[in-house]
Amino acid sequence: MYEQNGPNLGATMILIHKAITRSLEVTKMKCQDFILPSGKPDQSRQDSFILYVSTMVMVINAHHIGEDDIIFPKLRVALTQAPFDELSSEHKLMDEVLTKLRQTVETPAGDFFSNLLDTVTRMIALWTPHIAKEKQYIYSPEITAAIMSPEEHMKMLQETSIHALEQGNPALMVPFMMRNLNSEDRKAFASILPPEMTQTLVPTVWKPQWAPMLPFMLE
Repeated sequence: MYEQNGPNLGATMILIHKAITRSLEVTKMKCQDFILPSGKPDQSRQDSFILYVSTMVMVINAHHIGEDDIIFPKLRVALTQAPFDELSSEHKLMDEVLTKLRQTVETPAGDFFSNLLDTVTRMIALWTPHIAKEKQYIYSPEITAAIMSPEEHMKMLQETSIHALEQGNPALMVPFMMRNLNSEDRKAFASILPPEMTQTLVPTVWKPQWAPMLPFMLE
C-alpha cells in the first residue's frame, strides 16, 4: 500500500478534485434552498454566492488547462494505457457547461437559481465519472509514485500550479481551494504551497477579496 512521504502528484490532484466536488455540491444545495420562497437570499448573500460560483468556474477552468497543457502531455509516455484524448474531450464538454455557468452568474435574471441549478446539475453529471476515470488511470497515488521521483512530483506540481493560477485570480482561487477542504486535507494541500502564500497572503493580504465567500466554505 502506498504511504506518502513527500509530494505526490496523484494525491494532490485528488485533493483538488475533492475541493471542486464539494463546491459543486454546495452550489447545487444552495440553489435548491434559494429557490424556495422562504430561502430567498438578500442581495448581499446573493452577491457572495455569485462570487463563490464564479470562483468555482475559474478554478475548474484553470484545473483543466493545467492538465491539458502540462500534466497530460508529460505523462503520456509513461502511462500508455491512460485515455488522455478521451479525458481532454470531456474537458471540452465541461467547458461548454462552465461557459453557461459563467454567463448565468454574470447576468443573474429571471429564474436565476433554477437556471443555475439545472446547469450545475449537468456539470456534476459530467464531473463525477470524469474524475473517477482520472483516478483509475492517472491519479492513483500508487500510479504516480511508481513513475516519478519526489523531485519530479514537486516540479510538476509547482509548474502546474503557477500555470493554473495565471488563468485567474490567485487571491480568490487559493483560499477557495483551501476552504473547500477539511482541516486534514487542507494541511496536506497547503504543504505544496509557498509558506508566504498560506501564512501571509491568504489570511491577511487577500482576505478582503475572498472573505465574502465564507458562508459557503468550511471553517
